[in-house]
Amino acid sequence: MFFRIFFIGKGKARQTPKEQIKRIRAAARAPITYTPDCPESTPEALAEFAAKARELRQSRKVTKPAVTIRVSSSCLSKYKSLGKGYTGIMADVLDQEPVGLVEFCGK
Repeated sequence: MFFRIFFIGKGKARQTPKEQIKRIRAAARAPITYTPDCPESTPEALAEFAAKARELRQSRKVTKPAVTIRVSSSCLSKYKSLGKGYTGIMADVLDQEPVGLVEFCGK
């Protein structure tokens, strides 16, 4: 299997050095060592974990429907210039009166 591993350093994602990739792959092939602090999971514990994970997923269901809209490229570039989370900002603007949207997009 081919995959690339990246790490973040000084605000930039960089490819992981080959030596680190070798250590990561060796660790992935190593046998699992169970200890008193980290015992092997029982079928009951796994079932309990699965139930809690299912409950958590259901509580995090997305309540907002996904939609596709067409906007001018200049409007989109203004939103993207706001950085990460610009789609949430766009949603907030769309929830407001149409005047705010017209002002922001310059129409």
